[in-house]
Amino acid sequence: MEAPVGRRIRNLRKAKRIRQKSLARVIGLSPGALTNFEKGRRRISLDWLQRLAAALDTPMAYFLTDDSPGKSKITPGDPREKRLIEAWRSLGKQPRLRADFFRLMKHLRGGRL
Repeated sequence: MEAPVGRRIRNLRKAKRIRQKSLARVIGLSPGALTNFEKGRRRISLDWLQRLAAALDTPMAYFLTDDSPGKSKITPGDPREKRLIEAWRSLGKQPRLRADFFRLMKHLRGGRL
């Protein structure tokens, strides 16, 4: 899954005309690590993905969409996605609440997440 996420990061970054070095600096990451994320050589954590999404002003879910035929695409800026991100952020670093949040999302998606 790392490669599709990385491609989406890179494509969005380029579409917004942001240099890799600048984006890396804004989120506190080395340019080399960002390159590894974009090329799918390194797995990106949810925390880093959240920082990237915020820096690119895009819902985190945009990077995690399934591009399979027949699936609806999430577009950056969808207000429903922003509400989900805000709900996630409101949980803070509480592992139990975050686990419950993921279980709820998995249940709502029919057992897949």
